[in-house]
Amino acid sequence: MKHTRIDLEMGVNQTFYISPLFDMHRDTPHHDHKALDRIMRERSALPNHYFIDGGDSDSLLLPTDAKRFRNSAQPEYARGLDSVLNATVKQNVAFYKRYPKANWAVKGYGNHEVSILKYHNFDIVEKVCEEVGINRGGYSGWISFVVARKNSNDRKAFTILYHHGFPTGEAEGGRAWARRYSSTMAGWQVFCYGHNHQLRAEPSVFTELGVNGYENTYYRYIVNAGTYEKNSPLNDEIGSYTEVKGMGLKVIGSPLISVTLRRDIANAKRDKMYFDYKVTV
Repeated sequence: MKHTRIDLEMGVNQTFYISPLFDMHRDTPHHDHKALDRIMRERSALPNHYFIDGGDSDSLLLPTDAKRFRNSAQPEYARGLDSVLNATVKQNVAFYKRYPKANWAVKGYGNHEVSILKYHNFDIVEKVCEEVGINRGGYSGWISFVVARKNSNDRKAFTILYHHGFPTGEAEGGRAWARRYSSTMAGWQVFCYGHNHQLRAEPSVFTELGVNGYENTYYRYIVNAGTYEKNSPLNDEIGSYTEVKGMGLKVIGSPLISVTLRRDIANAKRDKMYFDYKVTV
């Protein structure tokens, strides 16, 4: 697992935003370019906004991948090329540079990036991160947004736990696996996962006992982070991932996590700073 720290300075009642982008699959014929471009432009315009690239940015299907490769799945830029991975790196770099206002917390790994690393000894995530200047994440990890309150020494961390997802997450949208996995980790407010191309947010109530003996109750969210691989069109010969796996139609898009810094001045026993947050899908 990897840990990434993002430092922010904010005033009380100011908000920062996080958009997990999982399973974009930008190099597939089913990719929804318009939907992703709209999200990138709208979310980049928000103040204090960060994207999380949660893996499977591309499908990275090569002819030697007997399990998944087919000619129709190749992107146009890869047709007739011997150096498909080099071309894919260039396409990735061009994508990130297309949105200069976008802030990226991390770029992580999915099963497709891991497959390329395993069978072709090529770390496309590391290469792209070096080219663009993005923090390299892991297949799983934590991202701590450490907020310093303006004109104060107070600091508080808002933590995202992430995992690209696991094949058994296909059942029931992965909720059983996600609850089990996230329950083994402490200190997070939102857990984001992908792989199954589903989009939903599930709140749960969490209570902890503070060092001063007070009880703090708040929501935690388990978030299935969506996809930009469209549903199979009519008369499609093979079908998209979710159709083949029997998971039904999917919603294209990404959740938006909104985090507002608050200060509790009514109760001296409580922390002076806390986060008011929600997830919109």
